[in-house]
Amino acid sequence: MQIREEEIKELAEKVRKAIWSIGDTYEKEYIKGIYYVSELPYCLRRSYFFRKLNAKPIDNVSMAHGRLFHELVPKILENMGYDAEIEVECSTKRYGIEIRGRADAVIDNAVLEFKFVKSKKFPDIPGSYVAQANAYACMLKKDYAVVILVYRSDLDVDVVYLKRDEQSFETLAKRALIVEECLENGHRIPPGPTFEWECKNCQFSFICERIR
Repeated sequence: MQIREEEIKELAEKVRKAIWSIGDTYEKEYIKGIYYVSELPYCLRRSYFFRKLNAKPIDNVSMAHGRLFHELVPKILENMGYDAEIEVECSTKRYGIEIRGRADAVIDNAVLEFKFVKSKKFPDIPGSYVAQANAYACMLKKDYAVVILVYRSDLDVDVVYLKRDEQSFETLAKRALIVEECLENGHRIPPGPTFEWECKNCQFSFICERIR
């Protein structure tokens, strides 16, 4: 079997596109009045600009890595002997705002949230991950949430198990309200990033540099 050079290049491009498209099926509407659990623990200014400028996130390698690993979640749970619901969508209304999300998996009375991270640079599982898992538990009325942190460097695993906390979810939901009020006001913008690293790959960093 012989393959011409141009066919090899074409195949490489097809594989590249297929990899980047994996798992990219959850269509998000970045519009006023709708917010996502996955964005609320992070920079509210970013959420604001998505809606103010009618923009969408620009894909990056970290996002693609996450989607690739999440494709393994059903197989991981199957190998563990669990019969789980996968990618369970949920939504709720708070303060006249719709909050949407999609839990990685639900088993009985618990929500499972998988996070695939580069290395063990965190002394503890980040609060942002806990906040997301708790939000899904609250929205789906499950008593427990489990955060499963998988390190891509060596495939080691850390796990945290928590009881549903409605007050913590209310605190997270109020962050959406901050963005909504800024959009309605038109003359102010929300606070900047929660974490220093957020600015590194942010598509709006050039705007923030001018308004600091």
